[in-house]
Amino acid sequence: MLKLDTSIRIPPLIKRNTVYFAIAQAFVGMGTQMTPTLGAIMVVRLLGSASLAGIGTSILGVGRFLVAYPVGKINDTYGRKVGMILGLLLSLIASLIIGLSISLVSFPLFLVGMVIFGLGVGAGEQLSHREFSRAIYDRNMFFCFPISGLINLSKSSHDALLHYVLSG
Repeated sequence: MLKLDTSIRIPPLIKRNTVYFAIAQAFVGMGTQMTPTLGAIMVVRLLGSASLAGIGTSILGVGRFLVAYPVGKINDTYGRKVGMILGLLLSLIASLIIGLSISLVSFPLFLVGMVIFGLGVGAGEQLSHREFSRAIYDRNMFFCFPISGLINLSKSSHDALLHYVLSG
Protein backbone atom coordinates (compact mmCIF):
# COMPACT_ATOMS: atom_id res chain seq x y z
CA MET A 1 0.00 0.00 0.00
CA LEU A 2 1.22 3.50 -0.85
CA LYS A 3 2.07 5.54 2.23
CA LEU A 4 1.52 9.29 1.97
CA ASP A 5 3.84 11.80 3.58
CA THR A 6 1.59 13.66 6.02
CA SER A 7 4.31 16.06 7.16
CA ILE A 8 3.61 18.37 4.20
CA ARG A 9 1.07 21.00 5.22
CA ILE A 10 -1.14 22.69 2.66
CA PRO A 11 -1.20 26.46 3.20
CA PRO A 12 -4.59 28.01 4.12
CA LEU A 13 -4.58 30.13 0.96
CA ILE A 14 -4.35 27.00 -1.19
CA LYS A 15 -7.16 25.35 0.76
CA ARG A 16 -9.37 28.43 0.38
CA ASN A 17 -8.67 28.73 -3.35
CA THR A 18 -9.36 25.02 -3.82
CA VAL A 19 -12.79 25.45 -2.27
CA TYR A 20 -13.54 28.50 -4.45
CA PHE A 21 -12.35 26.69 -7.56
CA ALA A 22 -14.44 23.61 -6.76
CA ILE A 23 -17.57 25.70 -6.18
CA ALA A 24 -17.07 27.64 -9.42
CA GLN A 25 -16.49 24.45 -11.41
CA ALA A 26 -19.60 22.88 -9.83
CA PHE A 27 -21.72 25.79 -11.05
CA VAL A 28 -20.24 25.57 -14.54
CA GLY A 29 -20.83 21.80 -14.58
CA MET A 30 -24.44 22.23 -13.47
CA GLY A 31 -25.12 24.54 -16.39
CA THR A 32 -23.69 22.09 -18.86
CA GLN A 33 -25.70 19.20 -17.44
CA MET A 34 -28.99 21.03 -16.99
CA THR A 35 -29.17 22.52 -20.48
CA PRO A 36 -30.19 19.32 -22.35
CA THR A 37 -33.02 18.61 -19.92
CA LEU A 38 -34.34 21.97 -18.80
CA GLY A 39 -33.64 23.61 -22.17
CA ALA A 40 -35.81 21.07 -23.94
CA ILE A 41 -38.61 21.49 -21.40
CA MET A 42 -38.45 25.27 -21.78
CA VAL A 43 -38.57 25.08 -25.58
CA VAL A 44 -41.64 22.84 -25.45
CA ARG A 45 -43.29 25.24 -23.01
CA LEU A 46 -42.49 28.27 -25.16
CA LEU A 47 -43.38 26.77 -28.55
CA GLY A 48 -45.94 24.13 -27.61
CA SER A 49 -44.00 21.64 -29.75
CA ALA A 50 -40.94 19.44 -29.33
CA SER A 51 -39.71 20.11 -32.87
CA LEU A 52 -36.85 22.36 -31.65
CA ALA A 53 -36.29 20.71 -28.28
CA GLY A 54 -32.54 20.26 -28.87
CA ILE A 55 -31.85 23.86 -29.83
CA GLY A 56 -30.73 24.81 -26.31
CA THR A 57 -27.98 22.21 -26.33
CA SER A 58 -26.90 23.23 -29.85
CA ILE A 59 -26.73 26.91 -28.92
CA LEU A 60 -24.74 26.07 -25.79
CA GLY A 61 -22.16 24.29 -27.98
CA VAL A 62 -21.95 27.25 -30.38
CA GLY A 63 -21.44 29.67 -27.48
CA ARG A 64 -18.69 27.52 -26.02
CA PHE A 65 -17.00 27.45 -29.44
CA LEU A 66 -17.24 31.22 -29.93
CA VAL A 67 -15.78 32.12 -26.54
CA ALA A 68 -12.83 29.71 -26.46
CA TYR A 69 -10.12 31.91 -27.97
CA PRO A 70 -11.24 35.27 -26.56
CA VAL A 71 -11.39 33.90 -23.02
CA GLY A 72 -8.04 32.17 -23.51
CA LYS A 73 -6.57 35.57 -24.38
CA ILE A 74 -8.27 37.14 -21.33
CA ASN A 75 -6.89 34.38 -19.10
CA ASP A 76 -3.39 34.90 -20.48
CA THR A 77 -3.54 38.69 -20.21
CA TYR A 78 -5.42 39.29 -16.96
CA GLY A 79 -5.24 35.94 -15.16
CA ARG A 80 -7.41 32.91 -14.56
CA LYS A 81 -9.47 34.57 -11.86
CA VAL A 82 -10.75 37.23 -14.27
CA GLY A 83 -11.69 34.57 -16.83
CA MET A 84 -13.57 32.53 -14.23
CA ILE A 85 -15.43 35.56 -12.88
CA LEU A 86 -16.34 36.61 -16.43
CA GLY A 87 -17.80 33.17 -17.10
CA LEU A 88 -19.80 33.18 -13.88
CA LEU A 89 -21.14 36.69 -14.54
CA LEU A 90 -22.18 35.80 -18.09
CA SER A 91 -23.92 32.67 -16.80
CA LEU A 92 -25.72 34.66 -14.11
CA ILE A 93 -26.93 37.31 -16.57
CA ALA A 94 -28.00 34.62 -19.02
CA SER A 95 -29.91 32.73 -16.33
CA LEU A 96 -31.87 35.87 -15.52
CA ILE A 97 -32.63 36.44 -19.21
CA ILE A 98 -33.74 32.83 -19.67
CA GLY A 99 -35.97 33.08 -16.59
CA LEU A 100 -37.46 36.31 -17.95
CA SER A 101 -38.07 34.65 -21.32
CA ILE A 102 -40.17 31.98 -19.62
CA SER A 103 -42.12 34.60 -17.68
CA LEU A 104 -42.76 36.65 -20.84
CA VAL A 105 -43.24 33.52 -23.00
CA SER A 106 -40.68 34.83 -25.48
CA PHE A 107 -38.78 32.29 -27.57
CA PRO A 108 -36.41 34.88 -29.15
CA LEU A 109 -35.44 36.12 -25.68
CA PHE A 110 -34.81 32.50 -24.68
CA LEU A 111 -32.44 32.10 -27.67
CA VAL A 112 -30.52 35.26 -26.68
CA GLY A 113 -30.24 33.97 -23.11
CA MET A 114 -28.97 30.60 -24.29
CA VAL A 115 -26.28 32.20 -26.46
CA ILE A 116 -25.05 34.27 -23.51
CA PHE A 117 -25.26 31.20 -21.27
CA GLY A 118 -23.14 29.24 -23.74
CA LEU A 119 -20.55 32.02 -23.65
CA GLY A 120 -20.51 31.92 -19.84
CA VAL A 121 -20.23 28.14 -19.62
CA GLY A 122 -17.51 28.15 -22.27
CA ALA A 123 -15.57 30.82 -20.37
CA GLY A 124 -15.70 28.74 -17.19
CA GLU A 125 -14.73 25.55 -18.97
CA GLN A 126 -11.84 27.24 -20.77
CA LEU A 127 -10.03 27.50 -17.46
CA SER A 128 -10.39 23.84 -16.57
CA HIS A 129 -9.35 22.63 -20.04
CA ARG A 130 -6.28 24.86 -20.00
CA GLU A 131 -5.14 23.57 -16.63
CA PHE A 132 -5.88 19.97 -17.54
CA SER A 133 -3.85 20.12 -20.74
CA ARG A 134 -0.99 21.89 -18.95
CA ALA A 135 -0.92 19.35 -16.13
CA ILE A 136 -1.17 16.25 -18.31
CA TYR A 137 2.20 16.97 -19.93
CA ASP A 138 3.95 17.79 -16.68
CA ARG A 139 6.24 14.93 -15.69
CA ASN A 140 5.32 15.44 -12.03
CA MET A 141 1.74 14.43 -12.85
CA PHE A 142 2.68 11.34 -14.86
CA PHE A 143 0.67 8.88 -12.77
CA CYS A 144 -2.16 11.14 -11.69
CA PHE A 145 -4.40 10.97 -14.77
CA PRO A 146 -4.24 7.25 -15.61
CA ILE A 147 -4.89 6.33 -11.98
CA SER A 148 -7.61 8.93 -11.49
CA GLY A 149 -9.30 7.77 -14.66
CA LEU A 150 -9.41 4.21 -13.34
CA ILE A 151 -10.69 5.12 -9.89
CA ASN A 152 -12.85 8.04 -11.01
CA LEU A 153 -10.82 10.73 -9.24
CA SER A 154 -10.73 9.35 -5.75
CA LYS A 155 -10.46 11.92 -2.98
CA SER A 156 -6.68 11.68 -2.67
CA SER A 157 -5.91 12.01 -6.40
CA HIS A 158 -8.57 14.71 -6.80
CA ASP A 159 -7.03 16.70 -3.94
CA ALA A 160 -3.56 16.24 -5.42
CA LEU A 161 -4.78 17.44 -8.83
CA LEU A 162 -6.52 20.50 -7.39
CA HIS A 163 -3.50 21.32 -5.24
CA TYR A 164 -1.25 21.16 -8.30
CA VAL A 165 -3.60 23.25 -10.46
CA LEU A 166 -4.07 25.97 -7.86
CA SER A 167 -0.45 26.20 -6.80
CA GLY A 168 0.88 26.31 -10.39
